[in-house]
Amino acid sequence: MIKREIPVYSPWISEEDVEEVRRATLSGWVSSSSPDVLSFEEEFAAAIGSGRGISCSSGTAALHLSLRAAGIGPGDEVIVPDLTFIAPASMVVACGATPVFADVSVEDWNVTPESVSKCVTPRTRAVIAVHLYGNPADCEGLAEAAPGAIIIEDVAQSCGATRDDVNAGTFGSLGCFSFFGNKVITTGEGGMVLTDDPDLASRLHLLRGHAMSPDRRYFHSELGFNYRMTGMQAAMGRSQLRRMDEILSRKRKIAKLYANRLADLPELCLHPPGTASAPSIFWMYSILTPSQKVRDEMMRRLGMKGIDTRPFFYPMSSLPPFAGHPTHAPVSRDLSERGLNLPSGPLLTESEIDFVTDTIREALGRSKRSKVTSITDSVTARTRTLEAATGSKRARANLPTRKGRVELPFQI
Repeated sequence: MIKREIPVYSPWISEEDVEEVRRATLSGWVSSSSPDVLSFEEEFAAAIGSGRGISCSSGTAALHLSLRAAGIGPGDEVIVPDLTFIAPASMVVACGATPVFADVSVEDWNVTPESVSKCVTPRTRAVIAVHLYGNPADCEGLAEAAPGAIIIEDVAQSCGATRDDVNAGTFGSLGCFSFFGNKVITTGEGGMVLTDDPDLASRLHLLRGHAMSPDRRYFHSELGFNYRMTGMQAAMGRSQLRRMDEILSRKRKIAKLYANRLADLPELCLHPPGTASAPSIFWMYSILTPSQKVRDEMMRRLGMKGIDTRPFFYPMSSLPPFAGHPTHAPVSRDLSERGLNLPSGPLLTESEIDFVTDTIREALGRSKRSKVTSITDSVTARTRTLEAATGSKRARANLPTRKGRVELPFQI
């Protein structure tokens, strides 16, 4: 266990969140039968703009359920970005199918239509479009690149992102979300699948609850899973969802502060802001360093000062479980070696951002920046940050102050 002053991500758990969980617990409806579960599914689907929401126990479970509901199995190929977390590829393998890894873009770090088109074969059944680090992927382009393939979106890192005014998670046949502790909104652990297809929704519901027949209790025509969400988790999710816009607004402000303080360092490539029609939500504000050596030394220096960071994901094709899947993905490999996620939680203060960026400058042999004008607008540094995050005294009272030192495990 490593002691850290500034975690890479801390969720915003408000007094309302705590009270909602308490209410759900005291009601006795603590299992997946809780009315809060159905309410959360309906409210989340409405917020994102989808017809049906099917809650589950994690984002990984959402991917597994989606692949199974889509009929993916042995003999099928599923195209997956080479640069992403392992869950999409591992769930393809769990279904007995074969992951095919496609390279990503230098511009937004997402899988590209061009790379997908090169991976298409007669066995291609689906494409998993990962919206990486808050950057919305070009799902329409991916669908054109793989005609007839099912588009499954992995929106774990980009809840609330849009492209051409359409919410991520609603482009494809299935949209998979995660509510892990470091996601935009959290239920601790948890996930959701969105779909407009009633047949897929029914299939997801069936598989999620051990594939037990809705008409014959304890009769199972096939094997399913226990991928259900609890009532307490759903109650927290409903409360968090009511603040999602505030959280996203705060993350945009955090990104603006980082960009302001790092803009004069030409050796760094900063988090792509996206375009007017496809802006990033900056889930994890990220930078590219000149080399892996520089990245690793920067992480070491930041860690010595109590600042937690994360390297980019390893390319999937470089991992032992996928050793039999040779892939030419130079962009994924380059980004993986140079990429670094900086502290990005909605509780991050302006003074903490100053501390992080000053340490980055020191690691590059640069002097600290002079104090710059704040983009927030209150009297004290702490009040400034809370005002930007909440916009009201009542909400501000619900934003807890982190203790000076906390024990935190590594987060995925």
